[in-house]
Amino acid sequence: MNVSSYETDILEILHNIKHQIPETRAHTLIPVYDNGVRVAHLRLITSADLGRPELIQLLAKWRTVHEHWFPAQFKVTAEGTKRWLELGVLECKDRILFMLEDERNQPIGHMGFYRFNFAERHCEIDNVVRGEAAKPGIMTPALQALMRWGLDVFQPAELRLSTYAENDKAISLYKRCGFEPYDKTPLVASRTPERVDWVPAKAGQEGERYSLWMRFKPNQ
Repeated sequence: MNVSSYETDILEILHNIKHQIPETRAHTLIPVYDNGVRVAHLRLITSADLGRPELIQLLAKWRTVHEHWFPAQFKVTAEGTKRWLELGVLECKDRILFMLEDERNQPIGHMGFYRFNFAERHCEIDNVVRGEAAKPGIMTPALQALMRWGLDVFQPAELRLSTYAENDKAISLYKRCGFEPYDKTPLVASRTPERVDWVPAKAGQEGERYSLWMRFKPNQ
């Protein structure tokens, strides 16, 4: 399959499943098993979720609680979160987000995929957040389930992700799932009265914190 047809197929799949258009190439509910026992599932967030204010409020709450680990800090609102979900996820052609729900269908976190490089056939694991107390260690089988789904649907040469170099808990999770570090990016804070953005440092500028890049190669 050439790059053009591969890109077309993947973007079509992503569009269809996010907008509830019948799609036989990808299912939208991923079971999560721990030692052979089903403990949770990943449910794709779709356009129908824009009409669920309780979900929007939950996403806003989690974003506020975990803001230190995001590349930007600002005042989070339900209105802004809904706009992000619509424009930044559902209408973003190469991004999807799954809600992690326990066996009682209670939301406990989320994770997804973003930034596809079709020429080199890789994409990023994105937005891995545990928002609520849950079974200890549940994020490991959940991420492994997401990875299996992505490898089956996208057939990438590798998966990538980034986290902050000081985020030991996240790094341990990713290593348990087979990711290995391969690069670091120095970051500096760009501040305005309304927000803080962590951006790559300029040449010769010392980083205030570092973004750690990790990758998983399925054939190794």
